[in-house]
Amino acid sequence: VPRPRLLAALDNAMDVSLVLLSAGPGAGKTVLLAEWAQRRGDQVAWLCPAPDDNEPGRFRALLTSALRVPPDPLSSQASVIDFVHWLRGQLLDGEAPLVLAIDDAQVLTDPQVVDLLDKLVCCGHPQLHVVLATRHDPPLPLHRYRLAGQVRELRTPDLAMTTGELLEVLRAHHVTL
Repeated sequence: VPRPRLLAALDNAMDVSLVLLSAGPGAGKTVLLAEWAQRRGDQVAWLCPAPDDNEPGRFRALLTSALRVPPDPLSSQASVIDFVHWLRGQLLDGEAPLVLAIDDAQVLTDPQVVDLLDKLVCCGHPQLHVVLATRHDPPLPLHRYRLAGQVRELRTPDLAMTTGELLEVLRAHHVTL
């Protein structure tokens, strides 16, 4: 079912650094994010980390690959902020925003990986927007982002179908109540 209200909500969130889609399994986060990413085309770098990617070196490699930048030349001992500054320099300055969409972000719990995500939100490229689709809130300082106006949130009630959307699904499956 097309859900233009949710696609518009994501489009309208491109004025912040972080968009959080937080809801339980089966709420439609991935479907919504995929439909929205398809509409945006090349402006979206998609990550779906596995539990093994919850390690700083692996996550950095996954991130650079998704963003289509050269491999990280910094040593694994380089600070997170040095990596973010290097990454920022690799991203082209353009008018079109670049979206880093991370599905299943709940697997990212390593303190260094979380710190990297935090630095991307706070110090990343001005045209880079991070979208996290997760089953529960990430261990990020969401309160700080809210106060700074850096985050938009879509949660379970937002993702729930409206009566009209539900009726459309029922009609499509020839169900009469």
